[in-house]
Amino acid sequence: MRWIAPFLMLFGVGCASTQGGLRTVGSPANGGLAVLEVVLEAERTHDPSSETVLKSAQPAGDAFAKMNEDWSPKITEGWLQRTDSLRSSRPCRAMAGLLVFSDLPPGPYALRGIGHPRILVEHVREWDVWFARREFTVTEGPESDPESPFEFEIGPGGMVYLGRILVHASYEPRADDRGIEFLGRPGERIQIERNRSGEVRAWSALLDAAPKSPWAEELRQRIEILTSHEPPF
Repeated sequence: MRWIAPFLMLFGVGCASTQGGLRTVGSPANGGLAVLEVVLEAERTHDPSSETVLKSAQPAGDAFAKMNEDWSPKITEGWLQRTDSLRSSRPCRAMAGLLVFSDLPPGPYALRGIGHPRILVEHVREWDVWFARREFTVTEGPESDPESPFEFEIGPGGMVYLGRILVHASYEPRADDRGIEFLGRPGERIQIERNRSGEVRAWSALLDAAPKSPWAEELRQRIEILTSHEPPF
């Protein structure tokens, strides 16, 4: 099990969600492609003090209580940094449950963090329910340990699967005269997986989301190699 901690991201390659049906993932002619699958499981606290907060913010508390308990914010942001400089490249996109970093110039990179923006969950009359913006770094152990990001080298037109990150995080409500905002609590943990089935899943999801992209043929070839009986690696 690995751990993550909130942090302020100052440098690197950012990631934003797709807008207006945009399904571009760049081109092999413009640089490399890296993908990361991310899932956030958000636990909302239910201790006595939290219940008091919810009850004090009616009707926002009632609206939130009726929501699906499995609902979680979506991780739609990620940051890469060149490890040989502080120069940043083009931002990535969130699509098909993936963070997609495209058109990456050749060189060494490190994944510095992931996160989600401030999210409006529900609006009831003048009351709002929000999840606060949250950002995380990737570390190997307890939060006091040195940062240990994903690091990789990418060549011209290269493809890199970074893995799957499952984030377990908890949120605590704070109420004011406008509604409720759920803030992150310390003690977040993540599970990191890297395996062939996960890579097939990621490239297949990307191909389904962008079947006519310049990467389509390379994605098909990669999936075929991964699903063959004797892959060359």
